[in-house]
Amino acid sequence: MRTGFLGLLLLGPVCAQTIAAKWMSRAALPTSRGETGAARLGDKIYVACGFFNGLNPSKEAYAYTPGANTWQAIAPVPVSLHHTGMASAGGKLYVMGGVTYGSGGGPNLNTGAEWSGSTSAFEYDPATDKWRAIKPLPHSTAAAGVVSLGEKIYVIGGVDGTGVALDLVQEYNPATDTWATRTAMPTKREHVGAAVLDSLIYVSSGRLATTSMGKLEAYSPASDKWYSFKDMLTVRSDIGFAQSRGKFYAMGGEKPGIFDVNEEYDPATNAWKTVLKMTATRKAMSVVNFQDTIFVFGGFSANGLINTVEAFVPPGGTTSRLVIGKRTEGIRLQSGGHVLSAPFIDVTGRLGHFAPGNRKAARNSIKFIR
Repeated sequence: MRTGFLGLLLLGPVCAQTIAAKWMSRAALPTSRGETGAARLGDKIYVACGFFNGLNPSKEAYAYTPGANTWQAIAPVPVSLHHTGMASAGGKLYVMGGVTYGSGGGPNLNTGAEWSGSTSAFEYDPATDKWRAIKPLPHSTAAAGVVSLGEKIYVIGGVDGTGVALDLVQEYNPATDTWATRTAMPTKREHVGAAVLDSLIYVSSGRLATTSMGKLEAYSPASDKWYSFKDMLTVRSDIGFAQSRGKFYAMGGEKPGIFDVNEEYDPATNAWKTVLKMTATRKAMSVVNFQDTIFVFGGFSANGLINTVEAFVPPGGTTSRLVIGKRTEGIRLQSGGHVLSAPFIDVTGRLGHFAPGNRKAARNSIKFIR
């Protein structure tokens, strides 16, 4: 295993948080659902598949317009799925992986194994309201982190066709309809949360077999490397995980037992803290950032599947931005035009201090795993 350093650049004065966090109720899903796929495209958020009517897979798909707070049915996905993931790229939507069977069948039921993944992969064109099958995933996958970055789709971790947790990073290129396998995640896990901040894909939480974990790791497609960060405060899996204003929010989840916890991670300080909790316990929901508001769709409460939709407005304040440069890959904290003294570590491992005329060695270092 090779090790190196992740660069940390801090630019601009730090602003105190001045906007109070709040939760808002929004128009409910047309039907109760959990373990759906969800992604933003244009002025809409799309939600597809998932559990419905107990533990049966669904193919129904809907478009939600946050500005109007309204729902519209769209063409159903060709195959019924749950534990699927969704992302958008190039004006299209992509549903990746998932489980094709319900509570009455499947290769690993009653064995103690998790739901088994499939190689399902579909593309949706909102201009024509049509789905089409694309090249299947190289490896069967469900309950993975699915995100887009740089016009490519990444399917990270999850559970395979035999119910075993994965460390795979599967990269899909829509332009060529091809898949590539990238450097594996340091920790095998499924039921993960995944979200993007500029150049990195952060993967949070998850579980291995029946053991939940609080791991936070990040993947750089540009360098094909993984970085490790501080664990969540509350160990759990099946969370909602999204980024807003340069910070990440880990919501709900289970250990087992269902949580209403809401924790904020700040990449600039590599620290977690508890923020305004959810209005109720919830797991297996889909979360999407739309204009810095995090929308939470469906999931399970202690009483089963739910259709409630809520929007979380994070506390206001400093915005952290993540950038890749020729010599550094790290966090750029920017809220003004002035440069303050701040530590950094470049990709060669050299310690420094970023400030006009100041190149003193920094004490802090953030290691990455490759």
